Amino acid sequence: MSWMPDLSYWGPSFLALGIVIGASSLWISRNRRKTKIIRGELQTILDTLEPVALIDSSYNILRVNELYASAVGRNYQSLIGRKCYKVHDNRDSPCPGCQLYKAVIERKPQMMPAVQWKRDGHTIFYDISFHPVLDEANNVLYVVEVKKDITTLHNIKISLEEQKQDLERNTRELAEKNKALTQAYVELETVIEEKNQDLEMAREIQRSLLPESLPQTGIARFWSTYEPIQQVGGDLYDFIPLGDHCFGLFIGDVSGHGLAAAFIASLTKLSLHNNLDRASGPDQLFKAINRDLRLHLKTGHFLTAFYGVLDLKTNELTYVRGSHPPPLLVSRDGVATRLDAKGMLIGILPDPDYTIQKVQIQAGDRLFLFTDGCFGLTNPQGETPISYARFLELIQLYGRLPLESIYAAIHLRLQQEIGIHLTEDDRTFIAVEITKTPLSLRYRYLLHFENGDKIHHGRICSRKEMDDLLGNVVSGLEAEGYSERVVLGICNSIQEVAVNALVHGHKGDTSLKASVAWSVNQQCFRFSISDKGQGFDPLSLGAGRDRRGNGLLLVRTYMDEVFIENGGRSVSLYKVRA
Repeated sequence: MSWMPDLSYWGPSFLALGIVIGASSLWISRNRRKTKIIRGELQTILDTLEPVALIDSSYNILRVNELYASAVGRNYQSLIGRKCYKVHDNRDSPCPGCQLYKAVIERKPQMMPAVQWKRDGHTIFYDISFHPVLDEANNVLYVVEVKKDITTLHNIKISLEEQKQDLERNTRELAEKNKALTQAYVELETVIEEKNQDLEMAREIQRSLLPESLPQTGIARFWSTYEPIQQVGGDLYDFIPLGDHCFGLFIGDVSGHGLAAAFIASLTKLSLHNNLDRASGPDQLFKAINRDLRLHLKTGHFLTAFYGVLDLKTNELTYVRGSHPPPLLVSRDGVATRLDAKGMLIGILPDPDYTIQKVQIQAGDRLFLFTDGCFGLTNPQGETPISYARFLELIQLYGRLPLESIYAAIHLRLQQEIGIHLTEDDRTFIAVEITKTPLSLRYRYLLHFENGDKIHHGRICSRKEMDDLLGNVVSGLEAEGYSERVVLGICNSIQEVAVNALVHGHKGDTSLKASVAWSVNQQCFRFSISDKGQGFDPLSLGAGRDRRGNGLLLVRTYMDEVFIENGGRSVSLYKVRA
């Protein structure tokens, strides 16, 4: 009886080992097939792209797709491992100006545009790009060369250039054929050109009379329209920034229309702006314009006009009127007031009188200014059914519409009332709405800032917040290049007025906050602070034993201007950059 090993113990172990070995063999076999499939798929994808080759930094071709092999006219195996310059140009050394070399050295893509290539008796154009592939150490692993066939685009370009040359040739021929015809119209064109120049000059005059844009104040909204009955006219208007939160509102109407009226309107505007700073008041401004027109005009033309100074600190309008249709002020609750101050025509009498009047405008009130062309309409029967009074009724009727819709609504209503209407005068219509209460009631501490200032706002109630404020101010001053001496003086002044507001004004009560604002630019620095304390009289401050007023004296020494207002509760500082 032969000896047989007892497999009762080893049997399960060998069985398990066999299963593992079998499974491993199966997994390896499957993954090899999967890898082979993936490689095949990648090669298929690669072959569907543009001609592509992988080339190392020694110019050896590592891999190509079928399109690349076809492009160079060789089979795949004959390219692998060969030098690219040997394959392409049968050279023994790299091509001069090799972009592949440049891509390796600079480690960034390079381009060879519109490279000509000969293949099978055909000329092909490629854009050839070289893209370096880098490892983690920024070393070049290989360069991807991509050939993009631009033959079609190149041929289109050549065709377009040929067409362009044909077109230029045809244009020259056409120009030569038209030369005789053009010569025949030279005299006529000369006359037309002279008239066009006159008309263009008149248009320029007209454009110069009108403001380029509507004012942006944040306190009042403006809307205007101008409709000359000819290409140019004699109406003019202007919104004039006067500084210190004041705007001048001017509207005028020269007798007549066309070129003559446009010329006189231009002269009027020059006189207006030339005398703005010289005249002591609106009445004196009108007298100066009257003198200028009488001095330079002998045509018998005259001007009606209205001019008002709108002070946005108080929302008060100070105005004069020179026989112009009185503007209408419509309050928020619909009450209408005519601004009918007495005054003579401008440009007729040697020394006319103009009466100054003032009117208070509240938030929500609207002011309407217009020329008589807006209501001096005539129907086809020659009648003038629309009066000034009726026009004011229509303003009241539609005056609460959006500003930009009021004139259109009135115009439509006029057409409905009188049918097709005619006009013999230019038409100008202006609407102004006051949207907020006066600056003097809302922001006392902002009165000394200019419209273009970038104002930083804040509120402080403690020394810590004051220190934070000083830090922001210093940063702003340094950013604008202010000297250390000026920065120190400004900081000392702010600290003095801020301590006065918090300690003396608020008595240390941190529930009360002082409003502050500041701005800085290349020209100057502005600062204002307002508290809720009892205030003080700056004229009563002295330099006695209690040293009251010494802080203010110090501030005045540092600053170029110091404004103390609102009963001592508002202090504003102004410093010009040194």
